[in-house]
Amino acid sequence: MVAKLTESEQAILSAEEQLATVKGEFIAFQNDPEAMKARIAELESGEGGQTPENDQKPSDTQPQPINYAGLKVDELRAVLTEKGIAFEAGAKKDELLALIPKE
Repeated sequence: MVAKLTESEQAILSAEEQLATVKGEFIAFQNDPEAMKARIAELESGEGGQTPENDQKPSDTQPQPINYAGLKVDELRAVLTEKGIAFEAGAKKDELLALIPKE
């Protein structure tokens, strides 16, 4: 005999499924250092899509440009990967810097 779920029970099941999905994505993200580095670079560049809490405005409305030259080679690779830009595996820092578009 199949019992019908109430609207509340269906909402709970849906929320639990969403939570399981988010947890799985988070675990996969934690196990991918390149994705983490790319996300850090994205947040530092101000492209993270997050807004300050309590409707606070940032003190500087102009996004600060990233000094890509100050990044390490693996960090540059993560930035390029995040932007969907292909590069050769053995590319040197100067070659990677040349691939980053001017913003």
